[in-house]
Amino acid sequence: MATTEQAQVFFYCTEQNNSPIESFMVEHKIWHIQKGFILFYENGKTYRADAGQTILLRRNQLVKASLMDSENGGKFEMVKILLTRDFLTSLLLEDPNAAATNSDTSKEYKERFLIAKNDLMSGFFESLKPYINSGQNIPGQLSTNKTKEIFLLLEILWPGIKKSLFDFTEPVKLELGEFMSKNYIYNITLERIAYLSGRSLATFKRDFKKIFNLPPHKWLMKERLEEARRLIFDEKQPPSSIYLQVGFTNLSHFSTVFKKYYGFNASSEKIPM
Repeated sequence: MATTEQAQVFFYCTEQNNSPIESFMVEHKIWHIQKGFILFYENGKTYRADAGQTILLRRNQLVKASLMDSENGGKFEMVKILLTRDFLTSLLLEDPNAAATNSDTSKEYKERFLIAKNDLMSGFFESLKPYINSGQNIPGQLSTNKTKEIFLLLEILWPGIKKSLFDFTEPVKLELGEFMSKNYIYNITLERIAYLSGRSLATFKRDFKKIFNLPPHKWLMKERLEEARRLIFDEKQPPSSIYLQVGFTNLSHFSTVFKKYYGFNASSEKIPM
């Protein structure tokens, strides 16, 4: 992996194909795919974003994805831009109306990630190419100015999006059963899971035991393996294509755990009687 950090603007490329990403978004991020494509996994479905497309990932979201090389063999490349809380706060200090929107839309963007292709965005990232191609660092102030520019473009691409970008509130307490059923595939720490459910770790563990009558790690393993079994034997998907989707990071480890739990291989052609 080669990564160059420039204040707010990053250039990212992979040196191995099918590189997995599983992350909790501490800050808003903008990804623009230069080469290759990205597969996002959510609730048993796969979504694809291609070269030339821009993705917005907002804070306090969970993301599971694979960064894929181009089908012609070119290495995956993308530009990443952070919209940190400090950056957004500085915008408000410069202009108290920075969070205002000209849009009359009442739409709320609840998706974990937003994907679009737009000529204005393409032009913006084209302006970064001389720095990327030459390997030069983008000077700090210029990097900040470019981040301000793309921040304004986001409102054109997704009218009313400023409302969620300037929302600094912490997660509220959620109904734990529904929350876990939607998020068990994400392989993050219990501390992160507790935070997103609106609880301290101690409260999360106590509430979890009341609802599921199992410790969190045992319940998570059971749910992930049951979903894996469904995908393999009901939907006829190979283990190599689903282990990331259900919360495992290594195919070998997944295969070992699956066989230990069920008593037969995930690669079996049918469920043994």
